[in-house]
Formats: sequence, structure tokens, C-alpha cells
Amino acid sequence: NYVSRKLLAEVNDPDLQANYARAFKKNSRWYRSLLMRKPAGWGRRARRRLAKVLEDTNTYIQKLNDMYTNPSGSESGHP
Repeated sequence: NYVSRKLLAEVNDPDLQANYARAFKKNSRWYRSLLMRKPAGWGRRARRRLAKVLEDTNTYIQKLNDMYTNPSGSESGHP
């Protein structure tokens, strides 16, 4: 399949190519477009996991901002 070969060429990590090929093959079946609204593997658990990553990232960025910024704007050294 031309599309799958083209997509696999964009994957830089050879260890992940099999995973991408399997996911593309599973999600491009004719019946998936008729019966399923979401891609395979995109359920509640995946959404919760991504939400947790975003939450952790936002918390970390806020900590960095608190350490290295001065909201009052006065000049002072970094901690």
C-alpha cells in the first residue's frame, strides 16, 4: 500500500515502524469507518493518560516559572 509505505518512511525509529504499520492497518479497515467513530486504542484510558501527562507538565512548568520569574518586576538574582 502506497500510503502505509509513505507513512512508514517518516518514522525515524526502526523499532517503532512495526507498531505504526500495525496501527495503520488496524485503523484503515473498511468496517472501522462504518462502525467505529474513534481510532483503535483511543479510549478513556488513553485520554486519561494524556491528561495526566499534560497536568504533570503544567505543574512542572509552573514550578519553573515560580523559581525563575519575579512577578513584581523588581531586579534580583535567580535562586
